[in-house]
Parts: sequence; structure tokens; C-alpha cells
Amino acid sequence: MAASKDLHDVRKKTNKADAYASFKRFFGAEMSLTTVDHKEHTFRRAVNQAAITPAAVKDFEGQVTPHVDDFISIIAEGAGSKAQGENGWSSGKDMSYAVAFCLADIMGSVTFGRTWNAQRDPQYRHFIKDLPNGVAGIHLVGHMQSLFFGNLHKLLFKELITGVGNLMKVSRSFALWRLEQESMPNRDIWAALIAARDPKTGRKFTTDELISEASLFIIGGTDGMITSTTATLFYLTHNPRTLERVTREIREAYPLEVEDIGKKALDVKCPIRFASAELQAIDYLTACIDEAMRLSPPVASILPREVGPDGLMVDGEFFPPGVNLGIPHYSMHHSGDNFAEPLKYVPERWIPEERKRGAKDGSVPVSGKEPATMKAAAGHSDGFTPFGAGRSSCIGKYLAYQEMSIVLARLLWLFDIRLDPNSNLGEGVGDDLEGRGCRNEFQLYDRFVSSQKGPMLQFRYREELAA
Repeated sequence: MAASKDLHDVRKKTNKADAYASFKRFFGAEMSLTTVDHKEHTFRRAVNQAAITPAAVKDFEGQVTPHVDDFISIIAEGAGSKAQGENGWSSGKDMSYAVAFCLADIMGSVTFGRTWNAQRDPQYRHFIKDLPNGVAGIHLVGHMQSLFFGNLHKLLFKELITGVGNLMKVSRSFALWRLEQESMPNRDIWAALIAARDPKTGRKFTTDELISEASLFIIGGTDGMITSTTATLFYLTHNPRTLERVTREIREAYPLEVEDIGKKALDVKCPIRFASAELQAIDYLTACIDEAMRLSPPVASILPREVGPDGLMVDGEFFPPGVNLGIPHYSMHHSGDNFAEPLKYVPERWIPEERKRGAKDGSVPVSGKEPATMKAAAGHSDGFTPFGAGRSSCIGKYLAYQEMSIVLARLLWLFDIRLDPNSNLGEGVGDDLEGRGCRNEFQLYDRFVSSQKGPMLQFRYREELAA
């Protein structure tokens, strides 16, 4: 935790590591996440932040809700009722794909005003599935940039570089299409980027810069949330007590109308609204998401930084100029120095009132190193960094929580869910406490971002509703 605090202190002189330079080699222009120019980064970050303020996010409801409706109708296929016993459960559904296609559709509408329609049309599905390979290719070659000479990277890492090409192609396609639109029926993020001007110079984004920025929103608006949402579903279904509680709290916050009881489920309108105050007030749902990101962070490895010209003291050790440093999120989130009983899925640790009570009766693990201010959706800035930290932290954090919350809340409001008894997709194999041998840990594969499969879940309508 101390190392993270030192490394990510915005007052310290550090820069983006050289590895990020590979992005410009592929795309021809930097994006805000990779530029090493602090002034340029500040301008771009300010533009992007203005496009996704909480007030702006609320206006995206019309673009988000139809895709969540599609997601729910797809999940509903084959779902029965509790009265049907075992026959009431649907066939197993791989949530890594179902969630990915839903979130990709949302990303397209919110960012470009154009849906990918991945839930209904397979055209872009291969790209969504392969996106982690594209990100991995950019990052891997970034650490070995001499491979660009003679195009050796294309020979040695053919599959990954193909993924990069797919990312470039779809980024260019969507960015150029959006630039051609004179007007749009709904507000989207791209409108802010097109209109942006540097307040001092009047400079606007070039076309190449907009294309590179498109890739940022495509990556940032899909991969991290896919991992976090599927991880939350994995840990909920592996922890029945937690699943029962969060389901109950969601349904109590949004009670069924008396006249809806006994109706066919798909004839009942769900009252949960995107980015609503009522949804954000369900702290336990957000705590479940945070705890899933702690155990299975979307970026498991490092976000490297280069030490500036004065050197840097990190956790009592001096590092000279030019050294690249990073702290693996997976290791930090699993450290007993930062979290009590770190291998357990305990959402209650993110709720201050419950942590206080738990410290007395032992129901919630407390290490003494977890700050009293630690709470759901607010983070534990030094020891918990699923959205990065410092000046390069993710600006889309608020939007991400709203999207993940609406998807999970809608699922749990309408359906009972369980693991498919015929599948262990997403689990480790064995009885280890951690890692590949732990059946209760969601298995991620590091592509700079994460790739995953599962969990395989079954669904049936809640008891009060008919199939």
C-alpha cells in the first residue's frame, strides 16, 4: 500500500513508461491514456471527463436501457418458474459472452451513437471476443519495440498483431462514421470530443487523434466492465449467503406492484432505472462489485511508470531516473497487509457500519490497516486500484459502476440464478486457497486487460412471477 501511495502521488515526477509508445506506432497518434506529454494529457483528460460527468451519464439512459432490455430477453430464453422444479431452470449460459455483447452494445451507443448490435447480430462478435488479444499485442510489443524494425512483431506474434489490426479497423470505422454525421438524435460522448478546443491554442483533435481516442473508449468501455460483471456473478453464485442478501436488498428496494404478482414475467415492467439515486443507494450491490474487482482485478498486472529525472523514493527504497516501476494489482489486492483474510469474498468489508460491527463480533474480517473511510464505490485508493491511480486513473469509473449495476440489478430482480451443475467454467481445478488450483477463484488470463470464460449460469423467474 505504501509503495502504491508513493508511486501514484501526482506530485511526484513520473512519466508513462516507454511501453505505451507502441500505441502511436500502430495508430499513428497517441490517445489520452498513452501520451507522455503532461499538458496534452491534461487537455484530453479534461475533454473526456466533461463528456461523462454524472449529469451527462444520466442522459445516457435512453441509449443504455434498450440494450439491457435485449440482454434480459436473451437470458429469459428457456427460463421457467419455481413451480416447475428442475424443469424451471434454463439451459446454461456462458455469461462471459452474454455480458460482453451487452456491454459492447451499450458502449457503441453511448460513445458513437451507433450500436454494435452484437447481442442480435454476429458481425462484431469475433472482434469483441478477440479484443484482449489486440490489447495484449500493443502492450507486448511496447516492451520490445526493436521488433518493429523489419516487422518482426508480425512474424513472432501473428495472432496478437491480428487482434491489433482488428482494433484499429473497428476504431477507424466507427470514428469516421461518426465524423460524417451532421446531427445525432441523442447526445453521445463523441460530440464532446469533436467540439473540443484547447482553451489556450484553439487546437482541436485531428482525425488520427480521434481514431486513437476511439480505441480508448472501445477498450475502456468494454473489457474492464466485462471482467468485473462476470466476476461478480461468479462470486455471488459461489457464495449463496451473499447472493441471497443482495437479491433480497434489490427486490426490497424495488417491490413488485400487487397487481403484477402472478403475471407472466415478461409482461411486468421492471422499475429499476439506469443511474438512478435509488439504484446507487443499494450499497451492498456496489460492495459485491468492489469485492469481485478486488479478488479478480480487470488489469491483473502492472500499469508501468518511468521514474523522472530526480529519481523516486518508493516505500523507503530509492529508484534512479529512467527505471520502469509498477505494482501488480492482483498481488496488492490479495495482500494480507492491505485486507484482512484477503482470499475470502466478503462484500461487507466495504460497508463502514458493518465493518465496525464485524470488528466486535468477528463476522467481518478487519485487519486494522483498512482505513475507516473505506467504502463501496469510493475505493481504497492506495491498496485497491482496479481503475488505476494517480493522474492516469480511469475517468470512466462513475459510468462503469452505473452500467454494471443496472445489468446486475435487472438480472437479480427478475431471476433466480444458480451455477449450471454440469459445468465448472470459470473455476480453478482443485482445493487450493488461491490461483489455478482454487475452484472458488474466478480464473483470469492476463492480456494487460483480462480475458475469461464463464461462469455458466442457469436462470428461472422469481417465485412471484409466471413463465
